[in-house]
Amino acid sequence: ADLGAVVSFIEDTPEAETMIAGWLKGYRESRELPDEHLAMIPSFVLLRRLQLTAWVASHAHADSAIAFTEGFADGTARLAERYLGDGDWLRDAIYT
Repeated sequence: ADLGAVVSFIEDTPEAETMIAGWLKGYRESRELPDEHLAMIPSFVLLRRLQLTAWVASHAHADSAIAFTEGFADGTARLAERYLGDGDWLRDAIYT
């Protein structure tokens, strides 16, 4: 689940995939992850994005949320559609 937090606010960017691949590479230097754990990564990334969407909406006047207000919910909806419809989302980052 920590990996979802690593890409907070950039879940829908190519940079997120690069960060995920790098995080997993570093993690694998210590130990291998079971396939069933790797398969959960997209769910954790989307879950974190959904949580952030709720946080941005409930903190609309906070300076740290204002920067993300414009289009963030739409980006979350697009990410959710990708999660539901693209079984290969994040595959290259996870299995490199």
